[in-house]
Amino acid sequence: MSYLKFKLIFSNRFRRGGGIIPNKFLYMTMFLLIGIITRISLSIIRAIRKIRGENSYYFLWNIE
Repeated sequence: MSYLKFKLIFSNRFRRGGGIIPNKFLYMTMFLLIGIITRISLSIIRAIRKIRGENSYYFLWNIE
C-alpha cells in the first residue's frame, strides 16, 4: 500500500508540476536523505576511531 501511495504522489507531482502537498513530500524526502547521510558519516568516523584508537577523534577534527 505504501509503495502505491508513494507512486501516486510522485506521479501527481509530475502531472501538476508542483503544489503544496507534493512540495512537503519532497522536503520530507530531502530531510530523510540528509539524516541518512549524516548517520553513515558518523558511523564511518566511529569505525576509524575504533581502528586508530581513542585519540583519532582529535586527529579527525584538527589536523595539524
